[in-house]
Amino acid sequence: PVQRHSWPEMASRISGSDAVAAAQALGDPAALHRALTAFDAPVAWSIRPARVVDAPLVTLLEATLAADPPPSVRCRLLVALVYELEGDDTTRCADASAEALTLAGDDPVLRCQALNARYFAVLNPQRRHELPSVGAELLAAAGRAGRPGFAAQAHHVLFQAALERNDFAAAQSHIDEALHRSTAGQLGITLSVLSILDAIRALFAGDFATAERLYLQLVGPIERAGQPNAAEVGLLGVFFVRLAQHRADTLLPQLEPIAAIAPGEANDMITRALVDGGRLDEARAVWNPAAMPVRADYYWLTWMGLRAENAAALGDRAWSARCYEALLPWAGQFVGLASGTIGGPPVDLVLGRLALVLDDPAAATRHFAAARALAATVGAAHWSAEASQHA
Repeated sequence: PVQRHSWPEMASRISGSDAVAAAQALGDPAALHRALTAFDAPVAWSIRPARVVDAPLVTLLEATLAADPPPSVRCRLLVALVYELEGDDTTRCADASAEALTLAGDDPVLRCQALNARYFAVLNPQRRHELPSVGAELLAAAGRAGRPGFAAQAHHVLFQAALERNDFAAAQSHIDEALHRSTAGQLGITLSVLSILDAIRALFAGDFATAERLYLQLVGPIERAGQPNAAEVGLLGVFFVRLAQHRADTLLPQLEPIAAIAPGEANDMITRALVDGGRLDEARAVWNPAAMPVRADYYWLTWMGLRAENAAALGDRAWSARCYEALLPWAGQFVGLASGTIGGPPVDLVLGRLALVLDDPAAATRHFAAARALAATVGAAHWSAEASQHA
């Protein structure tokens, strides 16, 4: 998935790397502890460039943890480890963040940091149900610690939880609160999230031109906030806007370079673009889901939903069955909406298409009816109409 960074986060990361190298050269454990745990700001989005795991840094963090540092240092080291592994090692992140919370105890500042790490540890399909409680506890801890930046991050967490419930009013309220509490370093990120929500709302309302314009306008501000992949952020948003119109084929020239950054996601996007262009044989030749597992992170439902659309469109029964099983627990949501950055169709609309491929017309009818009702509740007439075509 495309990554986002604030400039203060990236600058701190760069200076932190220099400090780690200097501490290692000195051979001073205390200096190394300070360097490895120097980054203590709220984290809203991944701080790893291109989501690449820094293997030497992970090895160093694990070795430092194994040397039995003091509890407060160990807590902060575990937080740092989560930020290096989020989205790639869900088990280690879950264990590390849980231990960090235990070590934080009643210390409100340590608890803010541990809960922020826990947020990243639960952004996967297995643990996402913990998101509301993590956000609520982080908000309370931030209040006790007197840390408005962490309070803003708590509202960002609760914003995503609200979107998972399809509650746009609550989501807007949380972003408004986050904006009110944001520190100078967070302001660019929070304003970007607010603009993205406006784009999603335009998409759901069927105002595709406005949605696309808003996504493209985000590129500059996100880039100025330190985002190295800002153009890809805009392209991802535009892709889902055109996907809603079955016009993803118009983006084929822009999609091919994405393969070097995110090959799995690019493969599903290019496949779907070929499908929209009626080039089904080419789509079948390109599509390679077996070689590219969907990453278990905050975009899991986004990419699994798109993969399922491809399976249904290409009539692939085996992958339709796999995708149906994976998506069934997420019925009643919209594809990608809970990420806070993307808006896709009702999951039930995708499930209905899969059910048709799997020769289960009764299930398909149920899913299409559910999709039609859900789309209608949020004013997404285009998806409601698509579901009605199968009624």
